[in-house]
Amino acid sequence: MKASTKMGIWLDHTIAYLFDISDSNAETLTIKADNKHHEIKETQGLDESNTQNKEQDQLSDYFKRLTDIIQKFDEVLLFGPTNAKTELFNQLNKNNRIAKTNVEVKQSERMTENQMMAFVRTHFGL
Repeated sequence: MKASTKMGIWLDHTIAYLFDISDSNAETLTIKADNKHHEIKETQGLDESNTQNKEQDQLSDYFKRLTDIIQKFDEVLLFGPTNAKTELFNQLNKNNRIAKTNVEVKQSERMTENQMMAFVRTHFGL
């Protein structure tokens, strides 16, 4: 019987910490959202609507990169202090590629990486 693959993801709108605890050697990966819009100066003539569209496109790309990883796992825990986890969960529910992945969402505070890993291990009973 194949062992279940498990991942915990702490995320906000700027960064995601991914904890693959599928085997005895836990792996950690960090994915940063592309926040180039913070570097754009108003003098370039971009209006507010254009800036919001750019931010939404960058958020969609960030969530797509996370979805590409999530679809490889059987069980995934999304957690963090902002509503980014719920936004990603809603995107995942629209995506047929993750139909076989059990995704749960939990609220948490800001944590150190060690606290995040402990949170994930506790959630999965490891």
